[in-house]
Amino acid sequence: MDHQIIKSLFKACIEASTVLGTDKAFTDTLREMLPRIAPYRIGRFGQLQEWMQDIDDPGNKHRHVSHLWGVHPGKEINYDESPDLMEAAKKSLIARGDEGTGWSLAWKINFWPDFLMAIMPGRW
Repeated sequence: MDHQIIKSLFKACIEASTVLGTDKAFTDTLREMLPRIAPYRIGRFGQLQEWMQDIDDPGNKHRHVSHLWGVHPGKEINYDESPDLMEAAKKSLIARGDEGTGWSLAWKINFWPDFLMAIMPGRW
C-alpha cells in the first residue's frame, strides 16, 4: 500500500508541475525515482500480490485489503490501463471474502463498483 500511495503521489506531483510549468528539478527527481518503486505483481494464484515475494495464501481470510489501494481509493489499477491487474485485484478481493467488521467490510464494499463498471458500463 505504501508503494502505491507514493507512486500515485509522485505521478500527481509530476502532472501538477507539468501543468503549472514549475519545479522542473523536483519533477526530474520524481521521474528518476518513480521506476524504482516496487511494481505491481500477479502471484501464482492469479491474485494481486500483497508482498514483494509471492507468499499470499488464498485460504487466509484476514480482513485487510490494503494492497488493493491502487483500485480504490487510488486509480492506477483500472480496466482501461491494466485489465490484468484489475482481474488479479478482483481475485484477491474474492479470496479475502466478505467476513470482517467495521472499516474493513466498508472498504471491501467500496471496491465492487470499480469491478462492476467494466461489466455494466452503460449503467454508470
